[in-house]
Amino acid sequence: MSYFNEIKNKLAQTGQTAIQKTKTFSEESKINQEINELLDQNEELFARIGKIIFEKYAVANQDKEIGELIETLNANNDCLEEKYQKRRKLKGLELCHNCGMEVSADASFCPGCGSKIEKAPIEPVEEDPDQRTCPNCGNPLADNAKFCPKCGERVE
Repeated sequence: MSYFNEIKNKLAQTGQTAIQKTKTFSEESKINQEINELLDQNEELFARIGKIIFEKYAVANQDKEIGELIETLNANNDCLEEKYQKRRKLKGLELCHNCGMEVSADASFCPGCGSKIEKAPIEPVEEDPDQRTCPNCGNPLADNAKFCPKCGERVE
């Protein structure tokens, strides 16, 4: 009988150890989450402080070193906007004029704010008589295309 009592005690001890490790892990995860929230909050505060300083110096531009940094930041922001526009074009997206949310270029209304998406007038494109087109949908085709990338029609 002492053998079974020994096994019972070891199982109970193992269970208690597992419970304690689980509690420790849970508490550590909670503390890590709190640390990350505070770090994120600090990062946001630093960004807000930097933005306030940037806006004040951008107008006064009294310090040469800060002025140079502001010029670089403005150039970077211009470059970023160009890259965002290129990426949106590649992905078939445009910005909502009301809220700035990226929306599909074929959307009629913004899913974020519900505003009607104004479409720029489509300029007629002169067709190239030498350009291969799909006989099914009229989509332009690459010279080596065997299938239409738009409708999947075989085009040999």
